[in-house]
Amino acid sequence: MVILPKSSSRMTTAMLSVCILFLLMYSVPFLSTSFHPVSLQTPLQAPSQKPSPPKVFHQPGEEQPTAWENEAKSIAEKARYFIDTPIRAPYKEKFYDVGQRTQIAREWVKFLDSAGESDDKQTVQDAVESAIACLFPFIQNSPKRPDSTTPFTDVRSSIEAGSRGIVIPTGKGTMRYAAHLIGSLREVLQTKLAIQIVYAGDEDLPAADRERLQARFPDIEFLDILSVLDDTTLQLATGGWAIKAFAALYSPFEEVILTDADSVFLQVPEKLYSIPSYISTGVLLFHDRLLWQHAFPERHEWWRSQIHKPSATLNKSLVWAEDYAEEGDSGVVVIDKSQHARRAGGGYVRDDVRR
Repeated sequence: MVILPKSSSRMTTAMLSVCILFLLMYSVPFLSTSFHPVSLQTPLQAPSQKPSPPKVFHQPGEEQPTAWENEAKSIAEKARYFIDTPIRAPYKEKFYDVGQRTQIAREWVKFLDSAGESDDKQTVQDAVESAIACLFPFIQNSPKRPDSTTPFTDVRSSIEAGSRGIVIPTGKGTMRYAAHLIGSLREVLQTKLAIQIVYAGDEDLPAADRERLQARFPDIEFLDILSVLDDTTLQLATGGWAIKAFAALYSPFEEVILTDADSVFLQVPEKLYSIPSYISTGVLLFHDRLLWQHAFPERHEWWRSQIHKPSATLNKSLVWAEDYAEEGDSGVVVIDKSQHARRAGGGYVRDDVRR
């Protein structure tokens, strides 16, 4: 992918699923706060910013719970519902449900972030941690902290606030491309951004190859994704492109430029951060080519089964409206992780979707 010295076409959307690599997008405004009635018997609502007064009667003189306490109790009850009714296979039919739960969980986190420290907050936070771990099982059992009871907090804590950097997923088959890209970025364009190479174990990028890259570019960083993720279900060691989403998520940078090793930049990558649509939405995506119209009817049927209320932006998409095959090119994606919560699919999810 060549990055030309002009703004890219933009889709003001957030990601439905990183496990299909930003191909299918959910727009932020269209996501509803309730679940699809087919999936859940009782719709769940995201917590309001201003909790409603309690709807219970109390005896005169009896101390009534505060609005915060009522909201916290509601969150704890809904978190328990998530834990008791986890998303199960077939995952291909559950992307909408996961998206809805993610939206609600995000509101819980915002609510807790704005609350002061207290025993009540810790109780709710424990419930939310467990619910999020059920929703995204891959964050559990990290080799770095296998016994952690706060895997979601661990991921958040690993992100350096205000940091920016370039993440290049690379294996031995693409190492030469990565070397050319880093040389171009450092020595031609003279970018000052941190650069991190992400790989999936020694079989993917052997130590000798890492040493060659480090000798040529001493200031680059490396991240073995298998050192932070339990690969039992993810299967990233053999997952190919699937590593991209997790590379972005587990990099320490808050604002990530995720790029393929064979991308070619013709301007400093820092300019991507100044594009107005990125500033307003927290994500910058490039369109793929328009090709293979009507070639994949099953794919389009699946999209429509999972996107119940397409946004105005999505309705303008020729991929959505006229059945072209590809929407987004994942060669370069810019993400502000402080603005987005995303669905990431493990190996079982990816295989289910492929079928």
